[in-house]
Amino acid sequence: ARGGAEELSAGATRLAQQSRQFAQQVHEQPLFPEPLRQASAGLTQGAGQLQAGAAELATRLGALQSGADAAAQGAGQLQAGAQQLATGANTLARKTGEAAAGAEQAAAGAAHLAAGAGRLHSGAAQLHTGAATLAQRTEEAANGAQKLRAGAQSLQQGVNTLVAGNLKLGSALNSIAGQLPAPQDLRTLRDGARTLAAKTGDLTGGLAQLGDGAERLASGAAELQSGARTLREGLSQLADRVPDQPQTLTGDPEGLAASVVVRETQAAPVQTNGEAFAPYFIALALWVGGTLTTFIFPYLLLPESGRETSQLARVLRKLTVPAPYVVGQALVVVLGVHLLGASFLYPGLVVLTAVLGSLTFLTLIVALNLLLGAAGRLLALVLLVLQLAASGGSYPAELSSPLFQAIHTLIPVTDVVNALRYAMFGAYEGQYGVYMGRMLLAGLLGFGAALLGRRRWRFAPDHQFRSPIFTDVG
Repeated sequence: ARGGAEELSAGATRLAQQSRQFAQQVHEQPLFPEPLRQASAGLTQGAGQLQAGAAELATRLGALQSGADAAAQGAGQLQAGAQQLATGANTLARKTGEAAAGAEQAAAGAAHLAAGAGRLHSGAAQLHTGAATLAQRTEEAANGAQKLRAGAQSLQQGVNTLVAGNLKLGSALNSIAGQLPAPQDLRTLRDGARTLAAKTGDLTGGLAQLGDGAERLASGAAELQSGARTLREGLSQLADRVPDQPQTLTGDPEGLAASVVVRETQAAPVQTNGEAFAPYFIALALWVGGTLTTFIFPYLLLPESGRETSQLARVLRKLTVPAPYVVGQALVVVLGVHLLGASFLYPGLVVLTAVLGSLTFLTLIVALNLLLGAAGRLLALVLLVLQLAASGGSYPAELSSPLFQAIHTLIPVTDVVNALRYAMFGAYEGQYGVYMGRMLLAGLLGFGAALLGRRRWRFAPDHQFRSPIFTDVG
């Protein structure tokens, strides 16, 4: 036990010495972190304590034989010191790893420092080159300054000469100014020159017109002379042919009147006066039929199930439902007129015109109702009366008042009447397509106007939605 204690004391002494050396190295190196320094100090303190314990253990080896209790106590102290030594060794290993990481960071910083030193060396070389160039340019600037000094002297001499010349020139100008006219005279002369320049252009234009007039006068005089010669010759021939005794007409007045024959040419023959009025009344009947649909179909009323539909779908619904009725009425009107004795030159065109006109009128009347509500129905009746006089169906529009003449070509009934006259009699040859196109355009305008009537809609429960003939709603 004594031999082991001596070896333990010697080992503790060596450990304390090495711990002090390690702590001194740690404190001398600035790269190690502060926690490692504190751990090193703790390790040194523990080693010192261990050395003291070992010394104390050596002094008490003599009393080892005195009792097992003292030995056991020393062994316990030795075990505690060994545990402290193990703890210090672990701390030393951990701090040594941190020191290695710090050393790697220091190595990386040294590499960056070396790179910066290389760039510094390159910049120093460039600075040396720039200094050499600056010295060369400084020498050139000195030479230029000498030349500039010589040029400045020459310039000063020239300025002196110029000043002397300006003095002489000012004296001469003062002499000339004394001999010039007054400013008022100069202004008068300037105004006169401007007036002369302006009137010179007028004079030139007048002279040109005078030249043209003289040429026309000479040409007219020549023509007048030629005409006078021709007139003289004609009068001479007339005088030679006029008999001395004029002959008188013989026979009775009835025979003289019968000798004149009248030639008549019919562009579009019409058999009777009733047929002539047929296009007019067909067009008016189609308009009246379209107006009557406002009393049958609820144009402003929609079922509750259609509240979420678009404006386009609503307008199409209001047009497609009465459309078969107005087409049917157009066919009935055409058939009725034909049964009354009217003849059709182009029966297919008569039917096509009546159908398109009826649909056009329906679109316009529906648009009036959607835009104005009940007032649209009244306005449709007013337009009916207005078109009676302005359509030119009963007598020519040229014989009407200026108001009717102005709106004659703007109302749709005029196009329907003229298109029916071509289809029935062949009148207005070549214009049928124009009238049909105008009707189609009027229908499209009415459809576009109907799309704008968004605020007039009313909604009713689905089970109450029906024609106003059966209910007062709508």
